[in-house]
Amino acid sequence: MSAQCPDCSKDLDAADGDSAQAQPPWAPDEQLVPAILAGGRKRMADLALPDRAWVVAGLTLAGLTAEDIAERLRCSLRLVRSIKSLPLTRVCVYAQVETGNWINESRLASAALRTSELECARLSAELSRTRDKLNRMLDAHVVGTPVCGRCGTPWDRGNTYFEGTKRRCRNCNRLRQQAYRQRRRARAAELDAEQTPTGRDTCGGYESADVLVSTEGDGLRSRPEAAGSGAVTRAVRDDARPDR
Repeated sequence: MSAQCPDCSKDLDAADGDSAQAQPPWAPDEQLVPAILAGGRKRMADLALPDRAWVVAGLTLAGLTAEDIAERLRCSLRLVRSIKSLPLTRVCVYAQVETGNWINESRLASAALRTSELECARLSAELSRTRDKLNRMLDAHVVGTPVCGRCGTPWDRGNTYFEGTKRRCRNCNRLRQQAYRQRRRARAAELDAEQTPTGRDTCGGYESADVLVSTEGDGLRSRPEAAGSGAVTRAVRDDARPDR
């Protein structure tokens, strides 16, 4: 026997079924919990039951106690505890935890994929250089021109220079200079990272330690000399100054 409303004599079960069919499926609002954590003025009375379970689950995972949740949503502590005990709230907790884990795993997978792509590009470039070197060595072997044993470049007129009686390879020298410049740049970057910016007190365009001094009685005068990055003041005796 179905339940009927005492006022209008309608079938309550049928009404509930019609309203359930008319309502769209519920979907969680991903910005609801961050908005409340940021100080939003959302109240528990403004939320439907699924949204209440979602908010209570999210705030609990954020580290808030039941008292804090009740204060933020301006509701009673008993209502918060009753919502916490619902199976729907447990499902929301599980969904939010799994969503966070999936986001973290996807970030790690994206970083690993980017690293693999960079490594693949480096290996492809190395393979291309090795093939070019092998082709040069095969061509030199077929033609009969000797090649450098380190880089595989033929000992032609443009690639050869002499230091005394020793024959040198220009390509090998270029590679050594390139590696040396890269090491210098890396070392300079490390030194810049270690140094901290400091203020400089200036006086007339010079640093405070580089103020010019002029003495009339002892025949001394100072002049700044460039040394490194700053000017160093050196006092020198001017013996060649004409007599007064």
